[in-house]
Parts: sequence; C-alpha cells; structure tokens
Amino acid sequence: GDYSSVLGGVYNGILTGAVWSVIAGGADNLIDTNLQGSFIGAGTKNRIRTANFPPSSVGYSAIVGGTNNLIDGISRGSFIGAGEGNTLKGTNSIIVGGKDNIIQDTNSSGNVIVGGESHILGTAATTRSSYVFIGGGLNHQIDATSDYTVIVGGRDHLIGDGGSNSFIGGGAFNTINTLGGIKFGSILSGERNTCDSSYGFIIGSSNKVGPNGLFCGAIGISVTNDVSNTLLIGFAERTGKTRIYGATNATVGGLIIGTSTLVASAGAAETNLINVTVPAPTLTNSQ
Repeated sequence: GDYSSVLGGVYNGILTGAVWSVIAGGADNLIDTNLQGSFIGAGTKNRIRTANFPPSSVGYSAIVGGTNNLIDGISRGSFIGAGEGNTLKGTNSIIVGGKDNIIQDTNSSGNVIVGGESHILGTAATTRSSYVFIGGGLNHQIDATSDYTVIVGGRDHLIGDGGSNSFIGGGAFNTINTLGGIKFGSILSGERNTCDSSYGFIIGSSNKVGPNGLFCGAIGISVTNDVSNTLLIGFAERTGKTRIYGATNATVGGLIIGTSTLVASAGAAETNLINVTVPAPTLTNSQ
C-alpha cells in the first residue's frame, strides 16, 4: 500500500490500499487491503483483516506480537498486545494477551480482555456487548447485549444474554442471568452460585437468588433466596449438622440468618429460624 513499509522479517505482506501501515518484523504477518494506519510489530501469522468493509470503517489497529492473532471485521482502533490465537472484532477494543480469547461482536465497542485463556465475549457476529471487561482466568463467557459487565478472574464464569451492569469477582462456575433480563447482579466470590435476581448479590458456595424477587442477597453455603429486599445468610458445619445463628423477622424484607439448607421464598413460612432483637449501638465519647 502507499506510504506503507515492511521493515524486516520474512513472508510479511501489506496489501494494496493499506496506506500508512507498518510491519516491523516477524514472519508470515499480513495487513489486508484498504486498511489505514495499522501496525504489526513482530511474531508469526498475525493478521489485520478487513472482511470487505469500506476503508472509512476499519484501520488504525495494532498487533504488537505473538502468534496466530487476528483483528477482523469492523475493528477500527483496536489492539492485541501478544499471546496466541486471539481474535478481536469491533471498535476501540483491547486484548492485552493470553490464549484463544475472542471478542466476536462486530458491532461492539470499548471492550477489554486483559489475559487468561478461552474467554468469549459475545455470542454472534451480529449482536453487541460493549464496555465489557474480563481480567483473567479461564473459560469465561459474556453473552450478547450484556453491556457494562465485569468478570475479574477465576474460571468458568457466565453472564448470560442481556445481563447488563453485572459483576463476578472470582471463584469458579458462577453464573448470572440464566433466564434472561436479569440486570445489576453481583457474585463477589465463591463457586457454583447462580444469580437470577436483578440487583441481587451472592458470596459463598452453591447459593442461588431469584428468579422472582428483586434485591435478593445470599451469603453462605447452599442457600436459596427469592424474597425481595431480603438478605439470607446460612452456614454448614463440617459434621454435617447445621447451626442457627439467629434472625430478624423477615417475611417481606430484612435480614435472615439461618441454616445452610434454609430456603426463603415469597409466601412461604420460614423454618429453623430464631428471632433476635439487635440493640442499637451505644455511642460513647472518649477523651
């Protein structure tokens, strides 16, 4: 292309119409036709490809290094740092490194995968999830129309289609929005938790909130909460026995603290609970 250069390496190419572009080195790297202002630094078999989009829609993207990385589709202003087998589609997005990570929404924008392996952002080339962040870990997936979502780390987390403004911190095998339409869900840590409550949150293991209640919370092990505006806390002893830690009266809303097998649901009577009165704190002045 005009005003473009291949500075070194072997079997590197810049095709016709790819103006103001550079391949610095490496082997078998390619900048496709009609791309503007694109850059491949080094590595092998890296591609910046247009997929027949007009020049005004693509370009100004970069792959610094690595192998078998691809920036494809409407990928204006996107970046892959290094790694292996990463694929990026969409504008103004970044894959810093890692292996076999995919941002596959061609209409998406502003997405980031920092590292890790086998992450998938988006379910099809025609759908969109924008302003999404995956930090690291293994096998995370954020489906379509799940804007403004975050997975920090861990493994095998899923934020389902439409689960916008949701957050998973860490752990393993956690899921938000299995039924669709759940927003603002949070799983801070733990494993095998399911959040199907909008504005719901979970900490612990094998807990579930939703799908009927809003603002449902669960902390502990194997507790289920489907009462709106309610926090359920339950724990299990290693002996297999359960211990009741106390609870405030919470038929409609409030705090429930009970056993690990306790289930709170709208219209159902809570069992294995004790009611406690929590005194107001006493404030003292110290000299």
